[in-house]
This record gives sequence, C-alpha cells and structure tokens, in this order.
Amino acid sequence: MYSIGIDSGSRMTKFCLFDVGKQAVIAYHLEESRSNHEEQIEQIIKKKLLKYQIDRSLIKSINCTGYGRKNYSKSTKYTSEIICHAAGVYQQNKSIRTVIDIGGQDSKIIRMSEQGKVIDFQMNDKCAAGSGRFIEKVAEYFKIEIDEMSDLSEKSDKNIEISSTCVVFSESEIIGLVSAGEKKENIINAVHNSIVQRILGMSGGLGIEYPIAFVGGVAKNKGMVRALGIILGGDVYVPEMPEFTGALGAARIIDNGIRNSEFGVRN
Repeated sequence: MYSIGIDSGSRMTKFCLFDVGKQAVIAYHLEESRSNHEEQIEQIIKKKLLKYQIDRSLIKSINCTGYGRKNYSKSTKYTSEIICHAAGVYQQNKSIRTVIDIGGQDSKIIRMSEQGKVIDFQMNDKCAAGSGRFIEKVAEYFKIEIDEMSDLSEKSDKNIEISSTCVVFSESEIIGLVSAGEKKENIINAVHNSIVQRILGMSGGLGIEYPIAFVGGVAKNKGMVRALGIILGGDVYVPEMPEFTGALGAARIIDNGIRNSEFGVRN
C-alpha cells in the first residue's frame, strides 16, 4: 500500500509518493503552483502512478497540506502544514526538537516533543522580509541566480547591517548601499543575516531548543544555513531535500493515523 502527500504552496507544489509498508519514499516531484490546483494535482498523481506502474486502488490515502490544501477535492485528508513539517522532520531525524521553515511566502518556528508531536509554534505570513520572496527580489536586483547568492555571501569580508523590517524599505536600503560603493558580497551576506534575525525575532516566548532543523526551499541556500548556524551558535540539520519536508510529513501522517487534534492545531 502507498500514501501520497501533497504540499500545495503559494509558489511551489510538492508531491511525495510513500511506500507505507517499507516506510520509504518512492518519488518526489516539484513544480510551480498553477491557478487550477485541482487539475494540477490530479495530473501529477496520474503521471507518477503511471510512471511507477502503481494502480490507484493501492493508494491508501492522499493528504494535502499547504496554502492550497483544500483545493483538491479527491484528497482523503487535509492537514495543517505545521503538523506536516514536524512529521516530515521526525521521519528523517527523530532527535530534532525545533524546526525552522522558511518558504516562499511565510516562515515558521515549530517546537517538537520527543515523539515528534507539535508542542507550540509561531508563524509569520504577514511580511515577505522573512521569507524566500525577499531572497528572490535581491537576486532579481543583482541579476543573479539564487544559487549564486550562497557562494557570493561566503566571500563577504565585512559585516554590515540591513535594519529595515519591510521588504520595500529593505530594497531602498540595499540600493543605498550599492550607491555608496558597498560590495555585492557584503550586501548579500547582510540579507541572509537580516532574514535569520527576523525569523528568530518572532520566536518570542516559544524558545528554541536544540537540535534544530532548517527546512523549506530557502534551506537549499547554503548562505542562509551558514548565517543561521553562526547566529544561533550551533550546528543546524538540513534534510537532504528540505523543500519536500511538508509533503513527506503529509504522507507519513496518514500512515500513522495522526490526528490534528492531538496537536491542538486546526485544519
């Protein structure tokens, strides 16, 4: 038997096909989210089942999470992305106690128990300055690929600060730094540091307990991983494919019969 996890994000849609018996991932898939989530998700499922020659009757369940989770009518379950990220991390590393997720449009800090259950969380979906969108905007400004930002930030030779707490004002601050002759490498390093500071600033009374996992598409940026580790003063665990943590968790949750009510989180 198999289960399917779908993380329908505002920017990217992630798919995970999971072998329930073997407790192993069969396939991952990622593509930009389209306006018709129903049609898009159905196409992904059909293509993957055909490719791996799996009859649909063998799919135990389909669990959707993320921004567009309720836009697929054939889903057997809809689960909070908070729970799915926790479950996805727990599937890969059971020692983790805090999950930091930075996605395209929002960011989250999740505290977990030894059993992988959500103890508490904080979420920021109001400001792009603490999300992957800010990194994209900076890459667009410098006319570079996002992948290049990590290597450039590593070449930074001076710590500078971007103090603005809004993307619009931060962009103006970056333009000012460029006009003042500041090196691109130093500015990009400052961008990474500012995002980390914003994320940690929203933790409030939540607290951050080690070990820490960093997930979401932004976790593929080694410059961000490095900045997070330096500011936190410790190692940060990044799963092999951090952008699929939510989709993996969605698939795992169905297999284990986990309920949202166990975590005090609403669908």
